Amino acid sequence: MTGKRTGGKSAGAAAAATGADAGSSGAAVDGAATTKQTVAADYYLRPFTAEVRNDTGLFGAVQPYTMEGLGKVVAAVEAGLRTYGAYAMKVDVQTDVTCMMTAKALVEYTPRSDRVLEGSKVGFTFADGSLECRLYVGKAEVRAVAEQKMDEDDAFLKRAGKLGWGAAEDVVVIGLSTLAGGFVGGLAKHAIVRGAGLIVAKSGQLYGAARFGRRLYDEMIPTGFCTLELKPTSSMGVTREQQRVYTAFVHRYK
Repeated sequence: MTGKRTGGKSAGAAAAATGADAGSSGAAVDGAATTKQTVAADYYLRPFTAEVRNDTGLFGAVQPYTMEGLGKVVAAVEAGLRTYGAYAMKVDVQTDVTCMMTAKALVEYTPRSDRVLEGSKVGFTFADGSLECRLYVGKAEVRAVAEQKMDEDDAFLKRAGKLGWGAAEDVVVIGLSTLAGGFVGGLAKHAIVRGAGLIVAKSGQLYGAARFGRRLYDEMIPTGFCTLELKPTSSMGVTREQQRVYTAFVHRYK
């Protein structure tokens, strides 16, 4: 637990950013938090998706989420949205030895070093029906392919964009329209994806190689990412205070 690109917010940075809110009143553990809404509903929220990377490894490399790491992301989300309104939590978190279905189990489970499996989920549903927040362990594109909302080629290209342009401003991923300086012409998209792979170049020189290499390594750790989704109800207005809380939360993950 964009044009400016969404994603790339680390778990540590996000947790630190929301930590200031941890003392706010109203917490939910299987139950609900309460808050007063006194202003008329006259704001509408936009959906938001971010990628929270567990970049706590050596030199900032991504590591698989453990129970401790996931717990920090969940706590950060709770701290940031606690004053939005009353909410309930839904938990479906699995490790290689057990599964947890309640917020209490999520907090109390030991050992905290157990690795969390891809597909684990933690959801926050707000009582007024205006917002759902979901944490999904894994990459958004992988989930979209599994749910048949995106084909594998499009998912690959989307990850490639994040891999290259997110590593350094002067890294360019070539593969859509050109290949090694020559036009691809009539080659189908899947042929580019499956046959060519990624070529990183700019004017014949490699830039940001170390950062790119780290990102390439990160891509091999599917459970080193959490997908954070905020899904407002498009037809439901919210109060000024809810809008303020939502906006502040989103800015921490941009």
